[in-house]
Amino acid sequence: MVPYSGSPRRILISSNLPHTFGFTILNDDLYWTDWQRRVIEKSNTNGLNRVIIKDPFPDPMGLRAVKRGQWAGISNGCSHSNGGCKELCFWVQSRVKCGCRTGFELDSDNVTCIDPPAFLIYSGATDLHRVSLIKSESEELLPLGKVKAPVAVETMGGGWIYWSDSKVKALLRGKVDGSGVGGGVEKVSLCFLYEVGRSLLVLLFYYMLVYRFFLDN
Repeated sequence: MVPYSGSPRRILISSNLPHTFGFTILNDDLYWTDWQRRVIEKSNTNGLNRVIIKDPFPDPMGLRAVKRGQWAGISNGCSHSNGGCKELCFWVQSRVKCGCRTGFELDSDNVTCIDPPAFLIYSGATDLHRVSLIKSESEELLPLGKVKAPVAVETMGGGWIYWSDSKVKALLRGKVDGSGVGGGVEKVSLCFLYEVGRSLLVLLFYYMLVYRFFLDN
């Protein structure tokens, strides 16, 4: 840490900081994001009492701590009754836009949040995404911090998602909301991962056909 005068400089934390990016200070606390560990952390401005605020947190970048009332006299459409939104309210291009917490999506009224009855989960190069089958424009990155190179994905009861990862050579699992990440089988061969991945894709295709059958009938 360094004051505006440029000196003296003080090292607050020197360990376990592989790729810090965003910083912000509120009162006597310092907050920061870490790209590699995919977390938001905080400590006192003396470097003590270090704790993790959010883990996992996919693709963390800029960060700003805001204290209610610090911008007294400034208001927008979200300032009153949360803009009419049931959960999250965003002031975007001079208008209110409602949003939902992870795992939920806006209902047809664009105000109320619901747990989507049907959705698709697909793997990208380094992450997993969810696309609603009800609202095609509703897509989100799943906050699963240990995803490195997913090959295939499958879902089970209780909100669990299972995927094979070719980079860490493991079968992993987690929930849609980002909790419970880990477990599975580690240090398996790449050929085994692809065989499991192919089986998972066959099962997913089967479930999609069954779902489509019930929709048509």
